[in-house]
Amino acid sequence: MLSFCYYYLAAGRYDDSSRKFKKALELDPTAPWLHCMLGCTYARQEAYEKAINEHEKMGTEVFPATAENQFFAAGLGWIYALAGRRSDALKVLTQLQELEKHIFVDAYNFAMIHAGMGDKRPGFRGSRSRILALHPSGVFLKSDPFWNLLRSDPRFTALLRRMGLPQ
Repeated sequence: MLSFCYYYLAAGRYDDSSRKFKKALELDPTAPWLHCMLGCTYARQEAYEKAINEHEKMGTEVFPATAENQFFAAGLGWIYALAGRRSDALKVLTQLQELEKHIFVDAYNFAMIHAGMGDKRPGFRGSRSRILALHPSGVFLKSDPFWNLLRSDPRFTALLRRMGLPQ
């Protein structure tokens, strides 16, 4: 069900996406991924408070330090950034940077927050760019709405090319 709903989100069909995610949440109101993706859909619709509320329903801490929690926290950081709440986005970024001192944190999470702030450099610079290109999460660069602000940048096209993804 999650993947079906996500296809609408990736296709930019936000009304359909939010309708399907809400329907899925009727079946399982405790599913964190459904809340996360509904929040992302609301963010793409510029309904930022609704997006933040969805993320807060599932908890937004990076601890315990699971990959899932890191992604959820980064998603919230992305939404904060889009909503103009830069200081809140930076707090999430700082949490992830602190966590990275102890365990692996996916470069995708850092780049997502920077992309939300309109800061293109971290997603394309140095080791983070190489990690994005090599890490399994990188396959979502082509479709994830997190990267919409970067798609017009020639470096984004170059990154997709390096990954062997169609431009």
